[in-house]
Amino acid sequence: MKTFLRLTVLVLLANLFQLSFAYDFKVGQLYYNINSDGATVSVTGENARPPAYPYESLRGDVVIPSTVTYNGVTYTVTEIGSGAFDGAVGVVNVSVPQTVTRIAGYSFRDCTNLKSINIPTAVTTIDGGTFWGCTALTSFTIPNTVTSIGSYAFKNCTALATITVPDNLRDIAYQAFENTAWLNNAPDGLLYAGNVLYIYCQKIFLTRMAGRIWM
Repeated sequence: MKTFLRLTVLVLLANLFQLSFAYDFKVGQLYYNINSDGATVSVTGENARPPAYPYESLRGDVVIPSTVTYNGVTYTVTEIGSGAFDGAVGVVNVSVPQTVTRIAGYSFRDCTNLKSINIPTAVTTIDGGTFWGCTALTSFTIPNTVTSIGSYAFKNCTALATITVPDNLRDIAYQAFENTAWLNNAPDGLLYAGNVLYIYCQKIFLTRMAGRIWM
């Protein structure tokens, strides 16, 4: 009896895990989930089951469309789902349409060759872990519409030395910029990101002008 119950639980867990990144349809190289409103979609992962990462076969430039048509229905792309491109090491540049209002957490984590991506003006939050481990990023512009940055958002972006931060930024969560060149090379003193006092460094002085951080 115990063996039967144990096997049943394992099967249920396996099914739940397998369905965690289920997608509704594929157009081109990208997979999508239809959102609850029935009119919009989120970009989702190709394969959530280890050892394969989502979109491990993608290479070079990725252009996310503003709309996609499937079975005669046209949907607006409004979100990049959680973990969608996690570990997509072949992706270099990403173009995100202005229709996107949310880029969910961990969506580009460990995209180690990612060099550029735009953040649409409708996005107000950079979620936790979004760009964690994107070691090829050297500069990043945060649009004026962004007011908060989640935990670990840019953690371990070791080459990220230049960050353009808006004055509208109001909240920076735990270790958002941990182990970035921007933080590691900061002089002693108070370190600001936009108008937010981010951290006190044991090194010197930082000059801030017009929402930009100059080092």
